[in-house]
Amino acid sequence: MADLGVLSHNDTPEWKASTRLGADSDRLLCCYLDGDGQQWLDPDRRIPLPQRGSRHGGRFSNDDVRAILRETIPVRADLLKGYEPAMSLPASWGDNGWLKELRPLWFPIEATGPMPAAWGRRMARLDHELGLEVLSTEEARS
Repeated sequence: MADLGVLSHNDTPEWKASTRLGADSDRLLCCYLDGDGQQWLDPDRRIPLPQRGSRHGGRFSNDDVRAILRETIPVRADLLKGYEPAMSLPASWGDNGWLKELRPLWFPIEATGPMPAAWGRRMARLDHELGLEVLSTEEARS
């Protein structure tokens, strides 16, 4: 029988794994969109956003799903209130129980790097030290 610690160990940083107790949460996937319309899982454009899985018929393997889920962040469901994604995740993701529930947050990539995602009077940026920061546009200016 396997040790529970071994089974539950992963390399996910704490800021990616925690939400407040009792808060409804969503699984957020930070995605990046370059000027050519290419979709990425990283701001350095090394990992393309998978359009389909690696299994027969484009189905997602467990490894495919794990790789994508490692890039997600649990967030309070109300954190992105009013945010409507600029584009949807690939239609093939809707066939997978884990992937169809993800909420994309699209960051535009410009020559200087990733820009904040903005909607209404809010914006979000991903900081390597602090994690996901969602600010009002007034807070962002100060």
